[in-house]
Amino acid sequence: MEILGHIPKSCDALRGLRECYTRTHRPDLVELYNTRITEIEQEMSNKTVVIRTKLQELKEKLVNTTAEIELCVKLERVTYHTIELRELIAAKRIIMKVMLQIY
Repeated sequence: MEILGHIPKSCDALRGLRECYTRTHRPDLVELYNTRITEIEQEMSNKTVVIRTKLQELKEKLVNTTAEIELCVKLERVTYHTIELRELIAAKRIIMKVMLQIY
């Protein structure tokens, strides 16, 4: 309906209008403004509950994220040629192990 920052101001304005209609003896409009004020205050209450839960979830996520920093992944940027050479070296080591076991 409105941004949370404007809700208290809206309620104050509606209360002022309600007071005007109370003094002019217009109970139908007084009841209308009472329901609007109640709806807006309930909406504000609901929004603050949602904001608090979201804030708590974000705090927990932040704490969990900082607690899991120990899980570190090392990345290396290499060319395709480097990968081929490493595979060749690994294959030669396997051949060397087999040859040493035979002799």
